[in-house]
Amino acid sequence: MVGAILSDATNSNANLEEAIFWFQKAVDDEQDVEAMLALAKLYLTKGGADNATKAIQLFEQASDAEHVLALTVLGEIYKVGHVGGIEQPDIQIARTYFERAAKKGGVYAMLCLSTLSWNQWSIHYWLYWRVIAIWTAFQIAITDPEDIRLLFVADSREINGIKLD
Repeated sequence: MVGAILSDATNSNANLEEAIFWFQKAVDDEQDVEAMLALAKLYLTKGGADNATKAIQLFEQASDAEHVLALTVLGEIYKVGHVGGIEQPDIQIARTYFERAAKKGGVYAMLCLSTLSWNQWSIHYWLYWRVIAIWTAFQIAITDPEDIRLLFVADSREINGIKLD
């Protein structure tokens, strides 16, 4: 994909703008979910409220296809708030996105649901989501060790290289 090559080549504005052009073309022509995510990541990289809003719209579009990463990033955005047009944290919306991602096997989303449950003093749901996350990660590690690297992130402000600041 031309957009991916250009976005990785250098951080020059010319390459960045051309990468955005090609990713947008893939989104418009093919409704390519991976292009939506890459384009959203580029918009977040560029910074600014307008670009963050465009990124959120792309994540929402990708979430319509039930893409786990898009659902998880949206959950984080709504949990944290203050990104793009999201002024305040909205835990209910965040929980909804995390639940959708968890149903698709998103271990990080399961851990987020566990944390939200802990914050709401629900020890049963905290334990439930922790056990499900561990079991799911174990199953993925056994069946597809290459995918295990996608399960966990070091910083909740960054998911698979997508910064939420």
